[in-house]
Amino acid sequence: MLHEALSLTKQCLSSRQRDREEILAGKCLLENMSYRLDSSAENDRLIGFKETLRILKRMNSMGDCAHTVKSFTKSNRAVLSGAFSNENLILEYVSKSTGTTPDYFISRDLLGGKFSNKNKGLFSWLMFAFVMSLQCIFSSQRANRALVIREVAELAWLIDFLKKNNISHLYNFFPYEKDANLISLSCRSQGIRTTLIPSSGPLKLHNHTMIADEVVFVTPYHYEEYNDGLKDTIICEKIIKWIPEKAYTYIDKYASKNFEEKQYVLGFYSHGSWLRSAQGHAADGLNLFESEERVLRDLKKFLEEDPRFSVLVFTHPRERVSTMIAETERFYSDRLPKNQYTLANSKIKTAEAFEMVDIAVAAYSSIVYERLFCGFKMIIGTEGIEGFPLRNSSLEKISYQGYESMKSMLLNYSELSKEEFFEQLGLTEYRYTSYPQWS
Repeated sequence: MLHEALSLTKQCLSSRQRDREEILAGKCLLENMSYRLDSSAENDRLIGFKETLRILKRMNSMGDCAHTVKSFTKSNRAVLSGAFSNENLILEYVSKSTGTTPDYFISRDLLGGKFSNKNKGLFSWLMFAFVMSLQCIFSSQRANRALVIREVAELAWLIDFLKKNNISHLYNFFPYEKDANLISLSCRSQGIRTTLIPSSGPLKLHNHTMIADEVVFVTPYHYEEYNDGLKDTIICEKIIKWIPEKAYTYIDKYASKNFEEKQYVLGFYSHGSWLRSAQGHAADGLNLFESEERVLRDLKKFLEEDPRFSVLVFTHPRERVSTMIAETERFYSDRLPKNQYTLANSKIKTAEAFEMVDIAVAAYSSIVYERLFCGFKMIIGTEGIEGFPLRNSSLEKISYQGYESMKSMLLNYSELSKEEFFEQLGLTEYRYTSYPQWS
């Protein structure tokens, strides 16, 4: 399948006239951000040659790229995702959402082996990789061009696996990666249907362009984005509504249950942006470091002005690594009043502790939608985040910019019950009760 993968990729990257879907797929390959290389790749003129060597090593040192799912029925379906550590969670999500259990769970990072047409295929890929590597020396898009070298090889391995195992439908959990649409187009050429499953966060940054047979939306805000300007770049036969990806692991705790109101107890959900920045992770395009600093600065001022309130900080898993705990504690002690904040127990998952605070505050994060899904109060600090939320959208009512706006929301919403919060702000569609499984 390497010849087909190379041909399609070259067509998408070509400057010659081609169909709209290929234009969009090519634009994503060159312009969309990716987390698969760190920020140093942008300045590394040899990054293309390094990617070529990495793929050559994968040809000779790969393990099993897929796990067979134990099932009594054969569905001819497969899941494409990351590490096998998330396998059971994702398979349960697909099974409960579709009523059908996939036959295979494919780990993208373990795809590898020899190309199907052996030496001829290897030579074709090496020639392509060499040309792309030369372009990387001079291109301002060198990181994205270097990744195309990897993506072509992975696409050939993936399609080869799908065809050999008679897969007719692929559930792709990497819609945010820049080659997701290339995979969809390649699958279509082989008669394989695709479903793209984005996270619960806004589509605009990573998922503004999606080409597939089906696209999953998991929040009302996705529909608002689609209707506001994404209809031209989200191309599919059908949009389907699923619950947020991890919700099956915690919703039973909250469904149809009442919890004591924790008035004046605030929560801060960290994205760990300060640590990501210090460790040189690729920029996410959201200015999250600055946004989270602003949220913490405003929280500190609010707590100092109103001693009735306290804040429980839910750290990101990166901040809870044993080697980082002391630095994490120092980071928050420098930013919040000593006697009015506490770090949440590191063993407690944030999504399993929504009831511990009355109102949670965060910058741009998927936990926002998970908390709303479970029926708890939330506000979002959006200062410095361009284009979010949409004007006159449902999330605009709980988004703030500046201290006075945050203060007003915290004071007003702390006097509302959870039910009053959702009803008065028109957010009932975000709660689990609005989804088919619980309606």
